Amino acid sequence: MKRRLTKLVLFLILGAIVNVAVAWGLVLATLTSLTGCDPGQPNVQESSGEKTPAVPEPRQIVSRLALRPDDRYLAFSVAPYLPDQRTANRQAWQAVLLELTVDEQRLRVIPGGDGSSFLAWQPGARQHHLFLLADFKRLLRYTVNGHIELVTDTEFPKEILASVGSWNPSGSMLALTWFDIRADLQSNNSGMKLALVSESNDWIPVVTDVEVADRRMAWSGDNTLYVELSREPNNVIVELEVENSDVRIVRTVAEAEWLDICGSIGGEVIFHDGVTVFRGSEPIYAPLGAIYEVTAAGSVVIVRTMSGVVVVTPDGKVIAEQRFSRDVLLGPLSPVENYLYLITAERTRIERVSALTLRDAEVIYSVYEE
Repeated sequence: MKRRLTKLVLFLILGAIVNVAVAWGLVLATLTSLTGCDPGQPNVQESSGEKTPAVPEPRQIVSRLALRPDDRYLAFSVAPYLPDQRTANRQAWQAVLLELTVDEQRLRVIPGGDGSSFLAWQPGARQHHLFLLADFKRLLRYTVNGHIELVTDTEFPKEILASVGSWNPSGSMLALTWFDIRADLQSNNSGMKLALVSESNDWIPVVTDVEVADRRMAWSGDNTLYVELSREPNNVIVELEVENSDVRIVRTVAEAEWLDICGSIGGEVIFHDGVTVFRGSEPIYAPLGAIYEVTAAGSVVIVRTMSGVVVVTPDGKVIAEQRFSRDVLLGPLSPVENYLYLITAERTRIERVSALTLRDAEVIYSVYEE
């Protein structure tokens, strides 16, 4: 009888232990399903076979950097991060301003800058006007001197959209791509024209007859503008003579299957064809791999390739080379401090490095900072 009681007690104790273990297993399983990880282990993500701490999803992504000529302010666009989309909806882009000359950097929203598609500071202007295209439909002009003040607001006709722009060196004229949505896209007329904006015309765009591609432009002087024409099957870069609102094609600079204007140095346009960088019609630099992006200003040409970023002189001499992750995007060059601004970390951070050495990286803004 005593032996039977002992077995019964042991059985009950063992059953209790099993029930407790099962209960804890259910608790652990519930926690795992809620958090997506084992609560007894640190939150990790698998990457290339290695375990690294998980990075929280960014709140925003950044784009369209515009540096004021005196290096005091950096304007750019931010948009909410959408994990299921590679790029944000155009209405979601918001223009913001960052003052670079203060220790405590504070991001300020530019009023009316919703849907910002183009940002540029007017060169040579005493009040340092900032121009902004809002939702492709309105051209806004601000003064920025400690505070942001909207000065003019030019609204385009409802059938018109404006896009890429470029200032001439003195800041007397802004060139824009002007798109008429009523154009017959099935015909040879793409609907894209060159438009010129100036204070002498009350900032109202004057549309020319020159059909252009929706790509970058570059001035090499106040009256010389380089654009890509909208032609098939090749891209064509031409030099234009601009006098007030009169435009004349002077010459064809290049023609190829694909071309991209990158800026101008010494009165000559800088462009590339995906393989070689050209100054005028002369090739100056050809990396081993493909060219992803080029920017040119002052006395240097910055080239982003599949292996990193390279700084070359206008004659093609390499003066610096640095490996960066492939998601780096080139920003503006500072003419005052010889900085190159970069968008890094999958468009969540703005950094600047020496434009001559590509070293001494400094984080200017990160979306992870509160």
